[in-house]
Amino acid sequence: MVSNCSYSGPAAFGSVNPPVFTFPFPCPLMDTPFVRTSSTIFGVLFLVVAAVLAYVVILVRRQLRFDTFYALVAAVTVAMLRALFFLLDPYHYDSNLPALVTGAVFGAVFPLKNLATSLVFFALFSLVKRMQNSNEGLAWEPGRLIRKAIFAMCGVQLLVQLFSDIMRAAGYTWYWINICRIFFVGWGIAVAFGFTVWATQLWLLTKPSGGLRKLGLRNVFFGFFLYALIGALTCATSSFYLTQPKLTPGELAVYYTVDWCVELTQCCVVGMLFLPAAWRKRRKIAAPSARVADGSQDPQNNPQTAQEPQLQLQPTLTSMPIFGRGGS
Repeated sequence: MVSNCSYSGPAAFGSVNPPVFTFPFPCPLMDTPFVRTSSTIFGVLFLVVAAVLAYVVILVRRQLRFDTFYALVAAVTVAMLRALFFLLDPYHYDSNLPALVTGAVFGAVFPLKNLATSLVFFALFSLVKRMQNSNEGLAWEPGRLIRKAIFAMCGVQLLVQLFSDIMRAAGYTWYWINICRIFFVGWGIAVAFGFTVWATQLWLLTKPSGGLRKLGLRNVFFGFFLYALIGALTCATSSFYLTQPKLTPGELAVYYTVDWCVELTQCCVVGMLFLPAAWRKRRKIAAPSARVADGSQDPQNNPQTAQEPQLQLQPTLTSMPIFGRGGS
C-alpha cells in the first residue's frame, strides 16, 4: 500500500509549506501521465457540457420556471468550474493559479450540486403530487420556508466549503475539515432514498394510465432513477474517502474517475430533465408565428379559420409545464 500524500507540518499563511487540498497534494501519485491525460479529457467534457447547457438555457429561458431555471444555472456553473479546475490548474501540480483560487474553484462546486439536486427533487415531488391530485391546477410547489431552508443550507455549505478549502490551501490539516465529506455521506443517503421512493411512486401512478412510455415520462423517470444512483455513489465515494487512510495508485485513479463521472452525469441529467420540454414549448410558440407571418393562418386569407373560435390548449394530467409531451 502507498500512503496518501499530504502535508501535515506547521501551517501558516505565507509559509513555504505546501498547501493541502481535498485531493492529495503534493503527491507524485497525482502527477502522472494518466492523471494529466484524464484531467484534460474531463476538462474538455465539462467545458462542452457547460457550453451546450448554457446555449440551450439562453434560448429557452422564457419557457422555464423559476426553480428549473436556477437548477440549470447551477448545473452550468458546476460544469464551468470543473472545466476551469481541470484545464487551468488540475490538482495544483503545476501551480498555474494561486492555491487559494484553486481551493475556492474546487470547493464551490459542492453546494451548487446540492442546490441543483434540491430543485430537481422539488420537481419530482410536484409531479407526483399533481398526479395524485388528478388535477393539473393542483401542483405542489415548495413554500417560502422550504425555499429559504434549502438556500440557507446551500449558502452555509458554500461558506463552510470555501473556509475548509482555503484553510487547506493555507496548509492547515485539521481532521474536522473533513466535515464536508461526512456531510456528503448523509446527503448521499438522503438523495438516494428520496429519489428512489418518489420515483417509484411516479412509476406506480402511471401504470393505470398506460405506463411511463405512453404518457411521455419514460425519459423523466430515467433521469430521476439516475439521480438516485448519483446519491448512492456520492455516499459510497465519500465513505471510501473517509475510511481509506492509504490508497494504491490504482485505487486513487478509480476513486477520482468515479467522482468526476458522477458530477458530469449530474450536470447532464439536469439538462435532460428540463430542457427537452422547454425546447418543445419554444417550438410550439414559434410555429404559429411563422405561419401567420407567411399568411397561411391570416383570417383575411382564410375565411374558414376566421369563423372558428380559438382553441385553448388544455393540458392533460401528466403534461406538466416542465415534463411530458405537451405542456402549457
